[in-house]
Amino acid sequence: MNNLLYKIKTSAQNVNNEVFVSFIVCNPKGEQPNIIIGFNNGIIKLFNFRSNGTLKLTKILTEHTNSINYISFNPINPNIFSSCSNDNSLILWNFMNNDDIQFEKITFHSESYSSIFSYDGSLLCCFYNNELMQQGTIILYNINIIDNRRISISFASTYTTNNIEFYSICFHPNNKLLFIGTSTSLIILNIDDNYTITEQLKFRCNYVLSTSCNILGDLCIFTDLDNYIHIIDIRNEKIKLYQNKIELQKYFSSQSETKILFHPRNSYLFAIYDDNNIIILDISSPKIKCICKYHHPNKITCISFNFSGNVIIFSSENKLVILEIDFNVVNRRPNTMKMLGNMAISTAN
Repeated sequence: MNNLLYKIKTSAQNVNNEVFVSFIVCNPKGEQPNIIIGFNNGIIKLFNFRSNGTLKLTKILTEHTNSINYISFNPINPNIFSSCSNDNSLILWNFMNNDDIQFEKITFHSESYSSIFSYDGSLLCCFYNNELMQQGTIILYNINIIDNRRISISFASTYTTNNIEFYSICFHPNNKLLFIGTSTSLIILNIDDNYTITEQLKFRCNYVLSTSCNILGDLCIFTDLDNYIHIIDIRNEKIKLYQNKIELQKYFSSQSETKILFHPRNSYLFAIYDDNNIIILDISSPKIKCICKYHHPNKITCISFNFSGNVIIFSSENKLVILEIDFNVVNRRPNTMKMLGNMAISTAN
């Protein structure tokens, strides 16, 4: 097994009994809770920003028993969010009744790696891998809101592959296309009106580790284990690679896992990060431009844009670090990123 791939697969394993932040996400509408943080021991903590820039802990959730792999807000109703974990489960959380927290837990045959909502909030998609049988499975669920307070989740469909493992996933804004990063390719799946999932297109490459689609739905970006960035053009009926793949070595000096995240307001800006660097790239023209870069001395675990896109928040050594993005007032492109501050995040229950 490739050294980097081994590192990725074992990164959430608690070898030294150390507790650390494994995932962080900001509320897409800026509502409360503002930030949700997951830990590798299964704990989830909800925070609100105070006016002085510090965080106030509002909830601690303890239903998971192993590392949190992914947390996703419902884009239409941020009082609903999902979490998936190495304890082989997916949990759908509902905070619509203030302190009356509802949740529904679904258990799988293997570790649940990722869960995302469709842009209209009506579908929840998750995936898990069965490494013993070398199978990847995607499950699609319907999300229904009842009386503006209660939620129900029901099975819609499933999609399974043999001899392929899944590593990343994102929805297209039309709620009909899924982009799946696998061990052999990026697969584009179509969801019809009956929720039947079929393969539409496939781009061959080695281990697609991260995928992201912009808010206009005309571009999808993914990175692979060979340290390349690929861009897919979805602006016409014929989906195609936008241009030649881009070497990540142009931006990062060492080989480590890279992840990508489109800007929440600008469809042609995206952040890419590795263990110690965050870079914002501009793809508004055929020639990709590196707009600004931030280097951090300690390992970066996970990053998230705030809802307006002028702040990046990331975790490093159980500290929450806040970066402010300085935008040019004329062309609305970032000039610099500077650290506003950091605060310790308690790992205690």
